[in-house]
Amino acid sequence: MAEMARDTNAMVPTHPLPATTPHVTRALEITPSLFRDRLDGLIIGLALGDSLGLPVETLTKQQITEEFGTIRDFLEPRRNSHIADFPDLKRGCYSDDAQLSIAMFDAFSEIGTFSIDAICRAHIKAMEDSVLGWGGSTLAGVKALQAGLTPDTPEFRAQLGSGTGNGIPMKSAALAAWCVATKKDPLSIGEQVRQLCSISHPNSNSVTAGLVHVAGLHYCLTHTPDSFAIGELMELLIQACKIGSTFYCDTAVDDVLLERISAIPEAMKIGDDAIIDAFGGGSCSVIDSLPFSYAFFLRSPFEPQSLYRVIEAGGDTDSNGAIVGALQGALFGASFYEDTLTQRIVGLDTLRAKIRTFADVMLQQGGEK
Repeated sequence: MAEMARDTNAMVPTHPLPATTPHVTRALEITPSLFRDRLDGLIIGLALGDSLGLPVETLTKQQITEEFGTIRDFLEPRRNSHIADFPDLKRGCYSDDAQLSIAMFDAFSEIGTFSIDAICRAHIKAMEDSVLGWGGSTLAGVKALQAGLTPDTPEFRAQLGSGTGNGIPMKSAALAAWCVATKKDPLSIGEQVRQLCSISHPNSNSVTAGLVHVAGLHYCLTHTPDSFAIGELMELLIQACKIGSTFYCDTAVDDVLLERISAIPEAMKIGDDAIIDAFGGGSCSVIDSLPFSYAFFLRSPFEPQSLYRVIEAGGDTDSNGAIVGALQGALFGASFYEDTLTQRIVGLDTLRAKIRTFADVMLQQGGEK
């Protein structure tokens, strides 16, 4: 794929950025073995949350409680009417959250650094393999790529809707891992997140959401439970919101994600129902799902039950579960969730092998080509 043209108006912020140095004074020195273990934990948690949440996607907390009680094991995926076109799915299968996260890792493994062209190729290949769970914006964008159109052009944008779903944060893990490997400040890669958004979600909320989750995952990858501090992480997330809002400014709406991320501490102090009420029931809109998921994570970050609770709370359950699972796995490593459950995730060995390839590439060349 030829190097893609860039719309410079979209990539240059219209006002000065806030300071981008996060407060990570107690961050770990990341050794190769720790890097591998944390990445392994990240993909295990992400795939577990995706596969546990997939069967109950878009149900409310009340509906889930009435039909299933609690969710502690894989359910029949065909319970999800949104994936009725995939009748042969097995319990424990994952969907686009894990699939596209791995596509992003594959793109970094191919080139050794960030490349939007490699990312586009990886998305096209992923679409050719399966579109299970894919949102309309992502599907439209990748079809436009397959047709030879170039992001950030009027012809490409005409193929896209106005999607503001979870398509960007759900697949941002590789960006966070790349920052760890290369010792980049996660708040410095707004332009790379914007380029990722250009292929499916060219709007301010999506850039902001992607940068927030990159910052959150980076924090978890570089801290231990002993050094983890909710206030420190919240400050980082708020800075990410301020930077993200400087991209695609014509699409920004009243810094809504900044307001919602800032509201997390108060909602989570009150309880699960307050989180549900504050953030739209964790719906498929990223302005609901992202603060909703972070609130459940930060309410009990060190307990595996937080993953089950965010899924049982309803909404975009597979993406919400993937967000929380990735955060916890990144913080605790591969052994955090029960092997008796994670070993039954369909295709997990393939996901873990791809993560190992990414780690090999990053470590062999110091993270950059």
